[in-house]
Amino acid sequence: LILLVGFVTMGRIGLYPLLWRGDRHRGTITLYDREMDFGLIEPDGEGEAVFVHANAFPRRQRATLREGMRVRYRLLASDNRANAWGATTEGADG
Repeated sequence: LILLVGFVTMGRIGLYPLLWRGDRHRGTITLYDREMDFGLIEPDGEGEAVFVHANAFPRRQRATLREGMRVRYRLLASDNRANAWGATTEGADG
């Protein structure tokens, strides 16, 4: 499943093509900087670490993010790199 979505940038409004790829993935937050609100997810199985920002999670889950936490996420490909989006902590979405 591939969906084409738009993205609004800070400072100016524009539509940029982003590819929302595949089903939800699972992984573990291996690095998280609470001051900057971003980190890395190590996916289950094979693959490179995926960048994740706190904004990828529902607002109610952002304050609880920490290293070692299990998460589910989708991959959003932009600028030749993968970012996590549509993420939730495991068990939070039933």
